[in-house]
Amino acid sequence: MKINGVDYPVIGKVKIEKLGKAVPVLDISMLSDERWNELVAEQRAKHGDFYKAKALE
Repeated sequence: MKINGVDYPVIGKVKIEKLGKAVPVLDISMLSDERWNELVAEQRAKHGDFYKAKALE
């Protein structure tokens, strides 16, 4: 299934009672909170804490 120009594989369907029909379940890769925090720490180490510096101005 193509969404915003990106093709995602459909791995199943789920019936939604309120809609009365099935909707696709897509295989979309996710970023864990742990990995997000690792990336934030790396960026902070490289570039400093941008928001903290702005708050002190």
